[in-house]
Amino acid sequence: TGTFFANTDAFMHKWMRDMRDSQAESGAFPGVAPWAQYGNNLMRLGWADAGIIVPWTIWKQFGDVSIIEENWEAMERFMNHVNETEYSHELLAGENENYQWADWLSYEALESHLPDAFTKDAKGRRVPAKETLEYWNYLCASYWLIDAGMMRDMAQATGRDNAKYVRMMEEAKAYIKKNFLKSDGTFKVDILNTMQTPALFALKNSVVEGKAKEDMIARLRENFKQHDNCLQTG
Repeated sequence: TGTFFANTDAFMHKWMRDMRDSQAESGAFPGVAPWAQYGNNLMRLGWADAGIIVPWTIWKQFGDVSIIEENWEAMERFMNHVNETEYSHELLAGENENYQWADWLSYEALESHLPDAFTKDAKGRRVPAKETLEYWNYLCASYWLIDAGMMRDMAQATGRDNAKYVRMMEEAKAYIKKNFLKSDGTFKVDILNTMQTPALFALKNSVVEGKAKEDMIARLRENFKQHDNCLQTG
């Protein structure tokens, strides 16, 4: 949004240097750069992905491919890490500390600032609820697909072969359909069908088609109606 109001090109070049300086050996980006009071916050979904989203946005807004060139190696390392782990929250727990900020300021169920998103384990420790883990993994996979699409675009813009990222998009989309959606376009975890955010990601990423898509849009419109035509997202 800031790029519409100000010339943020030079600032974002500088900030992406902070992201590269904060990148882990694994390729993981942090959710906040430079390192601050947040400690170990690697691979926080939607936040770490700024390492891909920001260069793509700056290129699109200002026609500046230099930000792609400066960050290509770092972005590839991140994407390789995402692809190898299928952006699994559990596989990345050593980096994300078994926590996600996710949509954060959403009014919806399962968001990380709400107590119902967590439960207690056998030792009485606060841990994510099963449904929360499913939600986080769905959002992670959604960003895997979004990031791959942006890398495809940036590869093409700089004369690189984008076939790797075309394939990655196909793999991520198939993964989402297999693991999170039923054939009718509803989510396998029922509570996700009561939320706006999961549906909006599915529609943005074109993972539902035909009648399944029409039905999802109808459910989403009904959800808006139930909330005075307001978004409940963060």
